[in-house]
Amino acid sequence: MEERLEDSGLEVHEPAAVYNYMQTRLPDFNFMERLYNLVSLTEDTLAYWLSITPKTIRTYRKNRDLKLKANTKEQIVMLLLLYKHGEELFGDVKTFESWLAAPNISLGGVAPQQFLNTVNGIRLIDNKLTALAFGENA
Repeated sequence: MEERLEDSGLEVHEPAAVYNYMQTRLPDFNFMERLYNLVSLTEDTLAYWLSITPKTIRTYRKNRDLKLKANTKEQIVMLLLLYKHGEELFGDVKTFESWLAAPNISLGGVAPQQFLNTVNGIRLIDNKLTALAFGENA
């Protein structure tokens, strides 16, 4: 039985473990499906985060045999791990996504979701979640 990413113990700040997971686990189609089914955001937002077009997302979802580019696969895994962390902290995905969409004073008034189109941006937001968990203001 395939280990679920949510149960893997992986975290965003463990690049070697994330890389190994990407190389040895699920077929590419499953990564895209997990992200698509987890988030309640628009296809356009997902496309922005992954630096691909909405049409490309639809193509990946229709054709299970397509291989994701390594950077796209990495983005997806990192986003799944970020969502796992956010759900643990906020209690559910909807509340986490509300936090992602709200302007954040500690990010210069920019909404956290605007940073999720790069791996470093995902790490930055994951660090913000860790700070929140230890009592820093949102």
